[in-house]
Amino acid sequence: MRRPEEHITDSAGERQLRSIFEPLGWTVNKLEHDYGIDFLVEVFREHQSTGVSFKVQLKSSTVSRYSADGEFISQPIEISNAKYLCRELRSPVILIHADVTSGRTFWTAPQLLAGEIQTALEANNSHVTLRVSTRNEMPATLNELIEVVGQVEQVLASRLIIETPSAAFLKATGESVDQERLIRSFQDKSDAIKLEQASNLFDAGLSAEAWARAQKVVINDESSVASKFAGILLTERIDFVQAIRIPSPQGVCLRLHLDTTSRLRELTRKGPPHLKFYALIARKAAELEALVLQDYGLFMNWNMHEEGGDKLWRLQLIFERMRAYRRVVFKYNQCMRLVDYAINYRHRFVLPQALLRIVNSISSFISRLSQEGWGELPDRYSASALEVCRIAAQIAEAHGDDLTLSLAATTAPMTKYSETGEAIDWAREAISRIKDAEIKSRAVVRLEDQIKAIAGEKTKFYIETTDNGCIPNMPEGLENN
Repeated sequence: MRRPEEHITDSAGERQLRSIFEPLGWTVNKLEHDYGIDFLVEVFREHQSTGVSFKVQLKSSTVSRYSADGEFISQPIEISNAKYLCRELRSPVILIHADVTSGRTFWTAPQLLAGEIQTALEANNSHVTLRVSTRNEMPATLNELIEVVGQVEQVLASRLIIETPSAAFLKATGESVDQERLIRSFQDKSDAIKLEQASNLFDAGLSAEAWARAQKVVINDESSVASKFAGILLTERIDFVQAIRIPSPQGVCLRLHLDTTSRLRELTRKGPPHLKFYALIARKAAELEALVLQDYGLFMNWNMHEEGGDKLWRLQLIFERMRAYRRVVFKYNQCMRLVDYAINYRHRFVLPQALLRIVNSISSFISRLSQEGWGELPDRYSASALEVCRIAAQIAEAHGDDLTLSLAATTAPMTKYSETGEAIDWAREAISRIKDAEIKSRAVVRLEDQIKAIAGEKTKFYIETTDNGCIPNMPEGLENN
């Protein structure tokens, strides 16, 4: 009797699957009577169970359908099977595609693709075609697979809570759960969702709606300090971008930063310590920004009176400029002492974006020193500011924060306005370490726009984020002394 080709392919796929998991000590148990599920995998570490397990639907093929660019494999599955996987199963499922011809193995999590499944259901399709990313190739991405299993478990738990009637939920928790703690936990998660929705609204161009939604978290007496803190930062971001797009005088953005950091310090007056430290760094950066703005305003006034004008006024201006210079240096040194402390701070993972505020604040001062030809001094400040970017990037990368790593990389060009050099080289290298493809792509575009802007080209980035920052409010440099 001739063995069917399909059985040969399935056996080859199973061997391929086992060759990845079993050498790690993971158990792979074949399931004979579980609809749509082929294996149960349990994760072990050093012969001890980790408590992590997931089900596997294995799709083996000798003619895998790769996309033209090789970015994904098209994997069709029956719509009834997809519905079962995504809506009915209460445990994590990983769909694994085994290309038995090339010996390559890829995975995806269908329970995180509910949108694609729903679209196919609404269209009354008999099959849905899932895209299995070739970036998810095993064994190189096993750590990412385990992380995704955890995400699926959280999604399933959330669905279960949503679907459980209130009376049944109260009966199930009863005295076995700390109800006050449960209330706080639900409030924090609810606030996190609201802030995520606000951020998405802002990204979609709906600034007023985004601001209003974030503000609801800020003013809610039931919200935690951490949620309110995040809400204040989001409203600052919205207000800042709006001010830039108008555009507004630079002093408007400064007042926004000063007001925000005052609110953050008041909010964290009694802790928690890590947010209190963030607020302190942000406040000192805002104070530095104010002093740099005064310094630049005096510089612009000096340029206006450099030739001709009242000699007594010019003499007074020299003294005022030296006073402003010393204040900037003193405040920057204060900021750098905070940076030194942040390096070994226990909760430093929250601090990178606060540290980058220092770089943003000192950038105009570096530019002014360069324009006036202060020898090696601007290079020393550039090197110091770039080191802050490096520190922020190292902290972000150590904690898997690709977004902040991207921000550190795209802040680096502000340390020295040059199309080439160490800052640009480091920025490109930092972006290459970003794991999230979408974040990396945006960072590449933004960096290239910055380089074009430095060269004098009018780019979308340049118009939206730097035009008004290049036009200091000159009278402010004198009036605020």
